[in-house]
This record gives sequence, structure tokens and C-alpha cells, in this order.
Amino acid sequence: MDGTWNKERYGHYISLLTRTDFCRVLLSRLPSHKILWGRYVLEIVNGNAGVQCRCANGSVEEGDILVGADGAYSAVRQNLYRFLREKNQLPKYDMEPLKFTLNAIVGITDPLDLNQFPSAGAKFSDVDIIVGKESPYTIWLTPIPGNKLAWCVGGELLTPKGCDDANFKQSEFGPEAIDAACSLIQDLPIPGGSTIADLVEHTKREYITKVMVEEKHYTTWHYGRTVLIGEACHKFVPFSGQGAEQAILDVICLVNLLYRIPDNPSHHDFCAAFNAYVAQRSSIAKNAINTSEAMSHLMSSQGFTADFKRKIIFNLPEFVRNSSYDKIQVRPLLDFLPPVEDRGLKKSKKVPKEK
Repeated sequence: MDGTWNKERYGHYISLLTRTDFCRVLLSRLPSHKILWGRYVLEIVNGNAGVQCRCANGSVEEGDILVGADGAYSAVRQNLYRFLREKNQLPKYDMEPLKFTLNAIVGITDPLDLNQFPSAGAKFSDVDIIVGKESPYTIWLTPIPGNKLAWCVGGELLTPKGCDDANFKQSEFGPEAIDAACSLIQDLPIPGGSTIADLVEHTKREYITKVMVEEKHYTTWHYGRTVLIGEACHKFVPFSGQGAEQAILDVICLVNLLYRIPDNPSHHDFCAAFNAYVAQRSSIAKNAINTSEAMSHLMSSQGFTADFKRKIIFNLPEFVRNSSYDKIQVRPLLDFLPPVEDRGLKKSKKVPKEK
């Protein structure tokens, strides 16, 4: 599928960067004294005048609001939901565990020899998806800046017993599980005559992770002075890149709403901002989850029926493709920064300001 049409329609090519590089950029823009490392939330106390957190290191932090941005296994969400469950205010759906789909092992290589891996140095990334016909695995290969490859193998990789209970607390496994998984997939061939073993050889161990691929759209995103963003309130399968993108859009929306509240805000002002945030973001995130799930299933399924569906999808008329992508393409702007000019044929959606 050619993705270069994004520039004409939306104004930009699809760009790829690693989580490490992205975090490095963010940290470079933050004063070091505003970052407190090693805080793990054990207990939350909400009040009309603020919120208080008791952390695992014994410290107690206080603030006007608490934003739970701590991922799919969010300690903030678990504490918030425990409190709501005790008050019989938590919907049954939000008590259910994440929906487990499959296991995957992912990695990012060191800079590669372009003679052996020429695709790693290409200007435009060709994302290769290899669906096994005689093996239960699907391979994803994505070139990223720095002559590196991001790789992923999905399938039945030592699925742990009782995963429905375990996956609420953790998604990563220890070195032994990673070694065992790599031994199962090392002989799988990849384009260019190499194998997964060659990628593993060129990948530092700390950049290889075995995860359970899960998804869920929670319905409760806030209570009192506590609000959730990103995968703390909507968990995506990793194959579409929507998890990080939707988390960023959450942040932009919430920051704008908080920027608009009056000086010396009341408890009602914060609650109104949180309600507006959920109203603007929840349905969009849910639609993105459904789209991501459908694409993941389409790309990973095996057999004649799956092959037939892929052939249809890859040959859809342009207007159908555009309509599908337009639903999840949005470019909100931060209120306190100068507006950005639209560069594509499709104008960016303007989010109305709350009165």
C-alpha cells in the first residue's frame, strides 16, 4: 500500500521515530527540577480542594489535579477504579481485563549493514508484512531513521497460563521468556535472504521485549480531580501506531481545556474541563481502536478467506480509502501557540472552544 499520498491530502508524509528519541526530545524541553523519578502511586485521595498521592517510596505528592499517564497497566487507574468499585460507581465493563489477542516479540536493531539490509537505508520506509502459510507467525519489518529496523513477530509465543489475570498487571516478560521465544522464531525467513536470527543478533537485549497484545476502550476516564490519558484509558494493538498518536491527541485536547479555565479555578471548573475532554476524545479514540483492530486482524489472519479480504482492501477505490482515513485524521492546535497553516487538500478539523 502506497502511503506517499498522505502528503498531498494531509500536508505531510507519515514520519517514524523511536519512543526513545521522542522521549529524549520531550525531556530536553522540560526543566529537570520538574521531573520526579521513581514515583509509583499506591493510593489516591481525591478532594474538592485537590488530590493527594501516596507513593511506593514513602513520599506524598499533592496537587490541584492528577493526570494518569502511566500506560495500559496504570496504577492511577487501578487505584481510581478500586475506589469507584467500593462505591458501586464503576461500570461492569471497566472491571473486565484487557482483551488479549496474541503474543508478540518486538525489537529495534542497531544500525545495520546496508549491503545486507538495503531497505534499512531507504528514504521511504517499505513496511513488510509476512503472513505465514506453514507457520503460525506474522512478521512486521519497518525501517526507521539511523539505518535501523523495527521488527515484530506475532503468534502463539509461549502464551502464559491464566493470561487474563496476569495481563492486568504486566505485559513484559523476563530474559528467559525472551530467549525461549527467540529460539522459536529464529529460523523464520525475511526478505533479502536473511532470517529473524540475523535481526536478533543485531539487536541489543534491552531493545527486545515480549508482550501480550491487548486492547480495550475504558468508559470511565475521570473522577474528582483525577483524569486518565493515553493507554491508561484506551489500549491499542501496536500494529497501527495509533496508541502513541491518540495519546498525544489526548494531551493536546486536555491541555487546551485546562488552559481555558479561569484563574483560581474551582472544583467545578476542573470537573467541567474533564467532562469536555471525555466528550471530545472518547468516541474518536474508540473509532481508532476499532480501525486498528480491524487492520491488525486483516494483516495477521491466515488462510484463503484472509487472502481474499486483503486483496479487496488493497484495491479499494480512492474515495473509500480517503473516507476511512479521514475519520481518524485530526490536527488540533495548542491554544497558546501560533496557528499552523493547512498544507494538504484536506483541511484540519477545528475543535470548537468550550464556552
